[in-house]
Amino acid sequence: MKQHFPAQSQMKHDCLCFQFIENLPLAAAILDCNLNYLLFSQRWLSELGLKQPEIIGRSHPEVCPSDWEPLQAAYQRCLTEAVEMLVEEPFQRTDGSTGWRKWEIRPWQDETGVMGGIILAIEDITERKQAEAALAVKEARFRDTTANLPGVIFQFTNRKDVWRVDYMSEGIWNLLGVTAEVVMADFGAFIRQVHPDDLESYYASVTEVIEQSIPWHYEGRLIKPNGEIRWWQGSSIPTKNNQGEIIFCGVLLDITERKEAEAALNQGKLELEQRVEERTQELRAVVAHLQDEIREREQAEAALKESEAELQAIIDNCPAVIYLKDIQGRHIRVNREFERLFGITKEQIKGKTNYDFFPKKWVSNLHRTTDGFWQREKPSSQKKLSPMKMVCIPTFRCISRFWMRMGCLTL
Repeated sequence: MKQHFPAQSQMKHDCLCFQFIENLPLAAAILDCNLNYLLFSQRWLSELGLKQPEIIGRSHPEVCPSDWEPLQAAYQRCLTEAVEMLVEEPFQRTDGSTGWRKWEIRPWQDETGVMGGIILAIEDITERKQAEAALAVKEARFRDTTANLPGVIFQFTNRKDVWRVDYMSEGIWNLLGVTAEVVMADFGAFIRQVHPDDLESYYASVTEVIEQSIPWHYEGRLIKPNGEIRWWQGSSIPTKNNQGEIIFCGVLLDITERKEAEAALNQGKLELEQRVEERTQELRAVVAHLQDEIREREQAEAALKESEAELQAIIDNCPAVIYLKDIQGRHIRVNREFERLFGITKEQIKGKTNYDFFPKKWVSNLHRTTDGFWQREKPSSQKKLSPMKMVCIPTFRCISRFWMRMGCLTL
């Protein structure tokens, strides 16, 4: 019994292996060093459109010449270098459509370690390839969209206090002067471009957002590799995933033009304020000067009124009749004696002529009398009188003589 046991065990082992390989839920086959078929699964036959009699005792290049040519180098390398090979290739389906297969080629060795051949496995990856193609189209569309956006789309992730850039759109080149690939490979490439005077406020803004779970908004400066300084604005609403990682998805905007406009506006405002202040000072000086002039004029008018009051008091206390006329003969000032003698108040006669109160004949005679008076009484040394005013201080004798002629005065 012991002599036959090994042979029976080997047979049983081979039978189990055959059944296992044959019923595998994937397309697989075992070939020897000459690439002859040893074992294969039913799925292998269905995937390649083969029948079992066509395979037994035949080599793979003979059975599948169309697959052999493109994979020949992979087969030989696997046999000579004992390395695993993965090859993806398109194939033509029976319905005429194109599918994709992934060939997995692995070496196998016998119990002594001698190369025994290769193991082939086929997987239909058509759906995966179609999904990848659709994803590639979407990614290309997304890249085109983000490339035309007025800003930079980004995703930063904090994984255990280590920042990683999951995505950065191509627009970062215009803002930072560094490609998106460089920034995604090294977040430090972004941090190193932040203006040194802004680093502290930048870190503070991110820390505040993480600690308080609030939206992130920040404005600062970036220094491009060529030394150019650009103003930027970052906005994001951070979220947490199931792993507790903090994810910043948002946008970076170039606000340099806005900042320059604000600076110009502020400068213009400052200059305007300075001009207004200068003009205000000038106006204050003018107002002060006018106030001084007004004050001087008021003082002069007060002094004039006081002088006129004094003059009026003097002439009012003079027993003679005193009156002042301008060159048109209009009365300017009279004293109380004038008012008493003629019965006319100074308010009534001011600005009026004698013709307004007396008959024309009387006035003419009075004028001849006063003209004669001026001729007799005028001192030889007196200079020419002012053309604006005429002062007449006739004696009581002159006036009495006038009224006697008019029949108005009885002595």
